Amino acid sequence: MNTLEAQRCRLQEELALAEKELEELLRTPNPNKTMVNFYSDLLVRNRELIRMIDTHLSQSSHWITDRATSIAKLADGVA
Repeated sequence: MNTLEAQRCRLQEELALAEKELEELLRTPNPNKTMVNFYSDLLVRNRELIRMIDTHLSQSSHWITDRATSIAKLADGVA
């Protein structure tokens, strides 16, 4: 697992924990608005970071595949 994949896993875990804590907070009779905003912002931030990491990993995967294809074509031309 590379660094970005590890970061994505950590963010996913933090996201699940924040979702759980927000749900618990919202179940209280009078939830603290500051804490609700904090958890809402945290959820948005983590989801955005995960989306960005997924985009980057997807692009990296395409680059690696394209690079391997180019190298294979060069090797075929040499052989």
